[in-house]
Amino acid sequence: MRRSAKTTATPHDGTAPAKPAQPRKSAVRKARRPGRPPGKTRDAQLGIILAVARRHFAERGYESTTFKDIGLDAGMTRTALYSYFDTKAALYLATLKDIHNEFLPDFMKTMAECKTLRERFKRIVMSSCAAHARDSNITGFLFAMPLEMRRHPELVEVLRERNTIAYRAMAAIFEEARANGEIRSKASTVDLVAAFFGGAIGVGLLHYGAQAYSAQPPSLTRLMSVFVTMSEGKIFAPSKPASAASAT
Repeated sequence: MRRSAKTTATPHDGTAPAKPAQPRKSAVRKARRPGRPPGKTRDAQLGIILAVARRHFAERGYESTTFKDIGLDAGMTRTALYSYFDTKAALYLATLKDIHNEFLPDFMKTMAECKTLRERFKRIVMSSCAAHARDSNITGFLFAMPLEMRRHPELVEVLRERNTIAYRAMAAIFEEARANGEIRSKASTVDLVAAFFGGAIGVGLLHYGAQAYSAQPPSLTRLMSVFVTMSEGKIFAPSKPASAASAT
């Protein structure tokens, strides 16, 4: 049985049926694929991501920092953020490298202009105060890093190479000072680096924490100045001879 041809109903007045309205091309919007915000280059967006990550890692810690929150503050989706970094540990490492790159010009200038350990150590420590003045999250990130590595073993392997480079740079300063006769102590280079810069990290971490509960925390520059003075042996007055002490 043959199927009858399909006919289109015609209005009784004989006019042709109206065609359904088509949406204007300008009104049809394609869904934007996940990615960086329009108008930003990849390098510019990467800078924004690292600045946001620095703040989140410093304020919230590694565990509580999420790609979702970083993406939200960076103006992009979590999926888009994964096109830059495949893991949170990789983002943490990139954030550390970015901070190191910010310190590198000052470090190279210090090595060129300062010839003694005393001068170099003071300049490096005080440079950290200048960086803190520009962005206190630098302090929070760097000084909390040893704790984060202790809490999250996966960071140890990721940061091993970068930390080795930093340690060797610091160790070279102490080895040169020892060779020049500046260091009288028999302590190992490992112990000297840990004591000097570990002490500075402790001061910075204490100050960063004080910002959370004190409306007027002490100046980091003043605190570091005290620490440097202490490292130079200028805090304590000379000890009195035993006979003089007993006489008083």
